[in-house]
Amino acid sequence: MADAPPPSRKSPLNATRLDQTRAVQSDPSSSSVRRRVGVFLITSGADTGRVVRVPHGAVVSFGRSHDCTVQLPDEGLSRLHSRCLRLGEAYMLDDNRSTNGTYVNGRRISSATQLVDGDAVGLGRATKLRFTIMDEGEAETLEELYLARRSGKSALITADLEQDLAQAREFQQRLLRQHPDLPGVEIDVLYQPVDQVGGDVYQLHVLSDGSLRVFVADAVGHGVQASLTTMLIVSEYEATRHLRSPAAALAALNGALVAKFAHARVQFTAACVDVRFREREIVFAAAGHPPPCVVRAGVFEELEASGPILGVVDDLVVPEATVDLAEGDHLLVFTDGCTEVFDGARVYGEEGLSRTARDAIAAREKVSDAVAAALSEFTRGKPLADDATLLCIALRTLATTVPV
Repeated sequence: MADAPPPSRKSPLNATRLDQTRAVQSDPSSSSVRRRVGVFLITSGADTGRVVRVPHGAVVSFGRSHDCTVQLPDEGLSRLHSRCLRLGEAYMLDDNRSTNGTYVNGRRISSATQLVDGDAVGLGRATKLRFTIMDEGEAETLEELYLARRSGKSALITADLEQDLAQAREFQQRLLRQHPDLPGVEIDVLYQPVDQVGGDVYQLHVLSDGSLRVFVADAVGHGVQASLTTMLIVSEYEATRHLRSPAAALAALNGALVAKFAHARVQFTAACVDVRFREREIVFAAAGHPPPCVVRAGVFEELEASGPILGVVDDLVVPEATVDLAEGDHLLVFTDGCTEVFDGARVYGEEGLSRTARDAIAAREKVSDAVAAALSEFTRGKPLADDATLLCIALRTLATTVPV
């Protein structure tokens, strides 16, 4: 097996090498260890959800030409736009002097670039993919899910496929960003889908001014179809997440999804919150979504500012509001699966969430663990009817500067 290139992101590998290097790796099929494979997941356009594997020693090409391994119906692509080659355990992506370029994590590449798990790849202006490394069985499961969606035959999701959906859940959770490490800030997450894959998604990242942006979305429905919707949401959110305000980010996200996927009825609710440490304030916006809440000095406060559901109409105006921030505050951003929980005529509701969160904070326990236990107790151990996601941001101290 050939040695992998050095761990740097760039490599002197050129286009000729990509053309000529085929089937240079030994076939690992005899290995008793479960094999891993790099895959591209298409996250835009008519092929959304399609899985493209990059096997040992193969060149996978992308473009408009039928000669490409992956032919894509995007007029903004060149006939042979880009290629990816696997060398040992390294995956090298190269642009083929295309007109509109090939991008990795938003940066146009000019030479062969080594991909790592989680990279966002752009081909031209519109085609988007996500690169990840997974078990081959997991890749097969995602391929079956894609085929089931394209064919419209829900019967394809059989008991055998259901058994494999745990692998798809692992992949979906890898799409969720790692929590940033901020001084004086504790981030606690409850993520509990009804099915193996769910329709809730969240993202956290630090803006250029040091603020923490929290984004939570809830796709209409749950299960396989909703999980595919979350992939579209995450893909489009990449282009809007750095906008100046939460309302601007949600409005731009809505506009992009309505313009591109109106035929697919990509509908969802969302909340976006900026924790601005220097200004000691929280700026928030929500669209058809439960309002964020703050627990301060034992009091549970709703932050009211909510517009209509996203993905329905273009040119949407999303309301935004600001509240002061204090040390010791706990910010809660959650989906309605944490409150719209029923046991006969009883409802857990915001009152139940408020009580559970206040008690957990007073006892210095994790809010996520306390809410999960409370929901299970309320339903007497029965499965939840909807996906439940909750992020608790505990502000132990308010630093004047936050590393980016």
